Formats: sequence, C-alpha cells, structure tokens
Amino acid sequence: MGNQKFIKPGLNIKIILPYLNGDDSFDMRGSIIYDVMDREIIIAQTEPEITENKIGEHVTVTFVVKEKTGKTRFRILAQIKEFIKSYKLTSHGKTHAIRLVKITNPEIYNLRTFYRIELPHRTDLEMYIFNNKVNIIDISLGGVRISHNADFSFQEGDIIKVILLIDKKPYELNAQVLRTWYPSDYRFHHSLQYMALEFLGMTMKVQNIFSRKLIEIQRHIRYKELFNT
Repeated sequence: MGNQKFIKPGLNIKIILPYLNGDDSFDMRGSIIYDVMDREIIIAQTEPEITENKIGEHVTVTFVVKEKTGKTRFRILAQIKEFIKSYKLTSHGKTHAIRLVKITNPEIYNLRTFYRIELPHRTDLEMYIFNNKVNIIDISLGGVRISHNADFSFQEGDIIKVILLIDKKPYELNAQVLRTWYPSDYRFHHSLQYMALEFLGMTMKVQNIFSRKLIEIQRHIRYKELFNT
C-alpha cells in the first residue's frame, strides 16, 4: 500500500488542471475527498467549478501529509471520469461531486517548484498583511516565504488574509501559515519573523495574472544574467 493509505475521505487536496493555451500558466483549485473506492476517488466540486467539457482530461492531485519528520506534499495523476450532480454526502443532503480515476501512485511533489523566484530589488510585485508591507524572500504560484517586523504574530495552521499587489493592482487572497521561524541570532527575535505561506482558493483569473507576472519577472532576471546588465 505504501502512501496509498494517505488518500482517504476528508483529505484536503489541490487539483492542477492542464496548462492553458499552451503557455506556462496553469489552473490550480482546492477541493476535498469525499470517498475512495479502489482506484476511484470522489471529490467535491471545486471553486471555481471544473466544467463538464473537462471529462477525460488528466489532472494532477496534490495533498499534504503530516509525518514524524514533518509535512510532505504528494501528488498523483488522475483522470476526470464523471460529474455527479446529486452525490449523497449525508443522509440529509446531496451535493455536486467529481469522480476521478487514479492513474499513478503517490509520489513526493514540491508545489513550490512552480516558478519559485527570488525577487529582484525592484519589482511590481508586493505583499501586505494588515496594511503592513512584508519582505518577499521568494514566491511561486503555490506560496511565498516572507519576513516582517510588524507586531502581528501567527501560528502554524492559521488562515490569514494577504494583499498581493501586482502592477499596483491589489488582489486579496487567503493564505495558510505553513511554518514560522526566527533569525538564528536571538537578539533579533523580537524584531523579525519569517513565515512560509501557502495560497488558498486563488481564482483562475488571479492565477493567470499572477502566473504571467512571475514569468515576466523570471524572464527579466534571465535577461540581466545573460547580458550582465
């Protein structure tokens, strides 16, 4: 069985749909597993919804497992087989669901490898928490590592609101605190905190805008490295 035991009802997952328009952006949506039957997985309809013209397409399903050594993200490849309009969730209620068929077994997967970028000194990408600008250490479509010297303090697992400023336009996002830590020098513990955040429930529109901005920054960095400007 191995890592198969981790795929079970109640597990929060992310669905990554195929690349859009042949470019480097992708579509990631949150869901939860309702039921597992051998290679079939019943999941909640996502927000925004996956449309029925996606039947037959392959998607990547990722999920995080807490182990003794820490948290590990896994992925499987699955195929969309059916859209269930009246899935019996409880004895008193029905809901929309999607039936997937698992194609591959779970393997370790790093969601942050998607365009994980260390931002240059000047960029049109900023982040704010409680109206306080934070320092972006590195960022991807899946999450971000930041540092801040503000008064707020969060714990692992907290869901917080962040404002992502892309080309001076604000986008409000939910994010989950994955980890917090302090500088190795204890003298700075009261003035500086580091956090790793995972973005949650990002709409397809924001995903595309954000993804294109990351690609633009990445190309700019490569250009400067190539021509030493």
